[in-house]
Amino acid sequence: MTRLLHLVTLGSAVRLEGAGGPLPLGGKALALLTWLVRGAAGMAHREQLADLLWSDADEARARQSLRQVLTQLRARMGSGAIRADAKVVELLEPLALDAHMFEEAATARQYDRAISLYAGPFLDRFALPGASAFEQWAELERQHLHGLWKGVMDGRAQQLLDGGNAREAREVAVRLRNADPDRERSWRLVLEATLAMSDDALATAEAGALRSAFAREARPLEPGTMRLLQHIERGPSGSVEPAARGPLDGDLIGREAAFALLLESWQRVRTSRLLCEVVVEAPAGLGKSRLLRDFAKRLASAGSLCVSSRARPGEVDIPLAFASRVVQGVASLSGALGVSATAAASLVAIAPALRELYPGAPAEAGGETDRMRTRAWAIAELVQCVTERRPLALLLDDWQWMDPASRTLLEGAFSRADGAAVLLVITRRGAARVGAAGTADVHVLRLTPWTAAEVRAYLESVAGWPDGEASESLVARLQDLTAGSPLLVREVLELAIDRQQVSLAGGEWRMPDAARTTAWMSALDLGAERLRRLEPAERDLALLVAVSGAPVREAVLVSAMPHMDVRSTIRGLERAGWIESASAAVAMAHDVLEAALLDASSADAVQRARSAMGRAECRHLAPADRTGAQRAAQILLQAGDEEGLRLLFLGWCAGAGLGKLSPSAGAAARDLLGEGATPARVRQLARALPLVSRVRQSRATLALGALPLILLPGVWVAVRALGDTTPVAIRFVEGPLAVTTQFAMPIPVAEVVDGRGRRVKRGGDTVRLTLDGGTVDWPGGMAITHDGIARFPGFRAPAELPVPEGGWIVRARSGALATDTSRLLVRPSIRILSGTVGGQSIDSSATTIRVNVGDTIRGVVQLRATAVWAAAAVMLAAVPTWGEPARSWVEVGPVPTPIRNGLRSAAFTLPPPPRAGRYHVFLVMAAEPSSVWIASNTNWALQAPRWGDGNDLATWGDEEARVVRRDSAPSTPRMLRDYRSGRHATERVAADVIVVEVVEGRRQ
Repeated sequence: MTRLLHLVTLGSAVRLEGAGGPLPLGGKALALLTWLVRGAAGMAHREQLADLLWSDADEARARQSLRQVLTQLRARMGSGAIRADAKVVELLEPLALDAHMFEEAATARQYDRAISLYAGPFLDRFALPGASAFEQWAELERQHLHGLWKGVMDGRAQQLLDGGNAREAREVAVRLRNADPDRERSWRLVLEATLAMSDDALATAEAGALRSAFAREARPLEPGTMRLLQHIERGPSGSVEPAARGPLDGDLIGREAAFALLLESWQRVRTSRLLCEVVVEAPAGLGKSRLLRDFAKRLASAGSLCVSSRARPGEVDIPLAFASRVVQGVASLSGALGVSATAAASLVAIAPALRELYPGAPAEAGGETDRMRTRAWAIAELVQCVTERRPLALLLDDWQWMDPASRTLLEGAFSRADGAAVLLVITRRGAARVGAAGTADVHVLRLTPWTAAEVRAYLESVAGWPDGEASESLVARLQDLTAGSPLLVREVLELAIDRQQVSLAGGEWRMPDAARTTAWMSALDLGAERLRRLEPAERDLALLVAVSGAPVREAVLVSAMPHMDVRSTIRGLERAGWIESASAAVAMAHDVLEAALLDASSADAVQRARSAMGRAECRHLAPADRTGAQRAAQILLQAGDEEGLRLLFLGWCAGAGLGKLSPSAGAAARDLLGEGATPARVRQLARALPLVSRVRQSRATLALGALPLILLPGVWVAVRALGDTTPVAIRFVEGPLAVTTQFAMPIPVAEVVDGRGRRVKRGGDTVRLTLDGGTVDWPGGMAITHDGIARFPGFRAPAELPVPEGGWIVRARSGALATDTSRLLVRPSIRILSGTVGGQSIDSSATTIRVNVGDTIRGVVQLRATAVWAAAAVMLAAVPTWGEPARSWVEVGPVPTPIRNGLRSAAFTLPPPPRAGRYHVFLVMAAEPSSVWIASNTNWALQAPRWGDGNDLATWGDEEARVVRRDSAPSTPRMLRDYRSGRHATERVAADVIVVEVVEGRRQ
């Protein structure tokens, strides 16, 4: 049996090891072996060896020394290990060399194996008399292998950073930096890893050490290093919400693959210069925000463009609150001044704070629907200007809390910015939407709860965790109690430290009795305990932040709680993990905690907190802070504080609302109240203004002011006699679809008309819309007309409302005006006009093709489409009735809406039908975020498509094809919100069909 011999050359302990341990060999013998294996490929001439190792001796003595070394090697390795004749020495024994193995591992990027093999420099401190030539060769090898080691350490640190393991990446980078302190790249890795750990203090110290080290030698720093140092010394960017690092902040456990995919997507955006979207889905508390923060830190440390914004529950009813922050963040970047004047006007309308950036922007023009489209194009133009030279990462956290107007606007904007170099990362709960940007390059990441192994990995990343069965049982109990939620794991540990069940000391977890701690954890009521830990002052302050639902400035809290030491109370809540600092303000650390606090507080306490917070916000409003004013109004509305609301309105009108952002008192009130703008409340607020202000703002008064008051009755009589301007009816311009979805798209529009059918331009009329689905009124169907036109934004019906056959009947009424009743059936439709499918021509009257078994079905068709879902996600899918229903469908792409009798080209490639027979390809268009919902005949509100339930479109046949050809908008049973009850609802989708007849052999 062949012995395994291992020659160790890396590090100072050079040796030959056998099965029983190191073999006793002299230095020249080890050098000769090393040369034979590493330098001579197993064979060398005697003269070469003599010159290499005995250059200080004459020829006879050198040959004699060589014979002695060969004898020593045969004695230790065996007589057959080395063959030597008068000219050549050859190594016959298989010999493993650590330098070879390290080099192979480094070349293959097996970083962990390479690091474990590299015990130190090649033949470190290995010197021999008379062997200067050998030492020169060894020095060259030493430099080569050490250079490989630097590359290995670089690669491993980068790999750990890409996987979110910042702490371990820093350890590797520090080891590399200490081994070669003159290497600038090693310093940068240390700084990047430290920043990724969110340890700003340590990063500042490392930056100072780098500057000092290079200043002593008057060495200039590279541009990349200077950018990194400037980023650290400036502090975190305002667009990235920082999070202070605490003692329980560990590594990004269990999210390494997600972090790597984000980085991979970023690299793809940088190289392709195209928009890419990543959607991160997970329930509350699974680390979506932490993943985004770490990714933002990583991008910022590399000097990349990054804008991060988080939606807040308190702003969900404030139109464009979120979009305003996003637009301001993007507009703060280089290139934003390159937008057109029209785009600048729309951007200022979205975010009034940009007036300073675009001082010459004109007033925004157009109606409400036109403005929405123009604003979407403006944001798209802004993004394209900013990303013309450098790509942008846009991180949008908590998509589910975004106000509907912002969601609609941003979806429209990014569907129009498909050519921009943008990585759009969205986090959300559940699977409410897929592909907010309307692009095919969408990747969905679904975070899962921690396993017990990942809980242990987290504990070990914080401090050393003890081994043993009791410790493992404690880990399992912790995972079971928290269901693997990182947020709850941390909260339980904080509580365990407070209760002295565990402690952190000297970089180790300590516990007096692991079994007792496990029992304590088993009896823990986490929901009650999290509230019991709060002091009364802390609870009052946390409740103020919770009712705000958004970041609150410290000065506002001081104003709301003048007798409290607000600063120290904030610090206590921050240490306990209830709140966090964010952009010079404080906010609830998580909306789960916010909801728990609100649920546990009495209605009176919540109402008092809202009133105090709303009034405090009023006292600290900036003149043009529309979002702040609207948020304060929402809080006061929820508190029922009418007096506070009146004071806010007076201040708003005096500061910016009247004459600048709003044309009249009523318009200012509606603008301020948003969704809470009922006619009674609008009138009440408008009356709060002094009479002179109301008269000044009344266009009717201005129009009649130049006429003598005595002529007024005569003019009024004359106008009524003409019958041209007397309002006599309400008529619809647009209306909701006859579908079963909860939302009505487009926005219903009604207008006041006279006896000749001409619109009456008289503002201030109240129009009430009702939906007759039997006896049910459509709630919220009330609006004030402007120039005789009334729009009903946010119009929705109760989810349980039954839809009668034939659609909805909608009625409009305005005071004593005649009621207009309309059955609104604005239906989606598509119709094939022409095209080529399977190499055969089709048209509107002939859509049948014949193909052979095994033929791939490729088609390009021209469609005429109608879809009036303004700004909704409308997708077109090609669904074949063969193959696997969940896999065979093809997403043709989004349909820009609204579209009326417009042309749309559709290209698709489908797998070949498996056997002869009659099949169909249904081209189906529906208001869904992705074609997966169309193919499964499932609505996106269910959060996951349903397959194999007899409802898939792939199960359609000849009967459905006949209906489709007869009516391009057939009613189809779809799985909607009532899926769990087992009921199907009927909804209209737009469809057309291609009949595919598959034959054996050559088609006729």
